[in-house]
Amino acid sequence: VIGFAVFALHARRADINFVFLALVYAGMTAAIAAFLDFRQFRDALLALIAPIGGCGMLFGFLALIGSDLNPANLIVLPLLLGMGVDNGVHLLHDFRSQPAGKYQTSPSTFSAIVLTSLTTMIGFGALVIASHQGLRSIGTMMAIGMACCLFVSLIALPSLLAALSRRGASDGGAGRSADSSESRASSSAASKSSQRRAA
Repeated sequence: VIGFAVFALHARRADINFVFLALVYAGMTAAIAAFLDFRQFRDALLALIAPIGGCGMLFGFLALIGSDLNPANLIVLPLLLGMGVDNGVHLLHDFRSQPAGKYQTSPSTFSAIVLTSLTTMIGFGALVIASHQGLRSIGTMMAIGMACCLFVSLIALPSLLAALSRRGASDGGAGRSADSSESRASSSAASKSSQRRAA
């Protein structure tokens, strides 16, 4: 839908930044879907780290190789945001299913993310050998973008979730120790009052 809207505006020669429009539409869609899934603003933002970080790395690689976005390969951006947010959602569900303390990506989640990302990279990477320049550009950008999203999903986001898990465990431990000290103080006060009454 986003790609067709961008192509229609480009055909009408509208004076609009197509890259910004595609990113805004895809980002809003991914953010709303993540928020409806987790019902928490923090977890929705964490799930968006994988696609946003992957797109940022993609722009860096494009600058290094001297390639630019055009109406032919612009459809890659909403595809990357849609597929990259899946990795973030899977990691957040895995994070929420584990107890607070030391978070570690489960083997099933790790295998699922790697398998789906590699199949997408291989499928779109086959377009690199196409004779059409637009298809070849789409294949190159999609393969690089999915590799960037995979890197963020396996390295950056799990590290951030592990840090948040350790922080949550320390806060919970401090709260539990404070509660226990308060309970001990109240029990000692109650025992002293009972001893005075007996005397």
